[in-house]
Amino acid sequence: MAGTRRRPARGEGTAWAGELRSLWTAPVWGATATVVVVALALVARLWIAGASYGAVDPSVAALTSLPAALRAAAWQFATLLGLAFTGVVVATSLGQTLEGGTWSALRLFENRVGVLWARKAGAVLVLSLAAQIATGVLLWLATSALARLWRVRPRVAAPGFDGGAVH
Repeated sequence: MAGTRRRPARGEGTAWAGELRSLWTAPVWGATATVVVVALALVARLWIAGASYGAVDPSVAALTSLPAALRAAAWQFATLLGLAFTGVVVATSLGQTLEGGTWSALRLFENRVGVLWARKAGAVLVLSLAAQIATGVLLWLATSALARLWRVRPRVAAPGFDGGAVH
């Protein structure tokens, strides 16, 4: 019996891995590197100047602990910097699929458009979370190195904010 051999159906895990692989592009790597370098430069500048950082723990010396560095990375990604990063990742993901002509090929394998959009959104969220964690770990390592090179200057309280009354 001469017939065509049927290909096995793509698994759900393979489809998710394909979405993440599709984000492995130069614009995404460039945006990730830019965000990490800007965050590290901002913290290094604050550290060297002895300035305060953040609202929960106002000392940059707190960034030498991993939880504080991860929290600081989350704060950085919650600003315009993180929005720009997410915009680049979303534009790359959608643009690559729509302009490259792979959307119609994806529709051949998956007829539910909502599933395709959910995979794209999930891939962007996973990549954003991975970038936040990487930035937090790099902040922790950088501030730990800075702690060995530069001592944090003790903060001087502004007049009237030291708990005493101004006369």
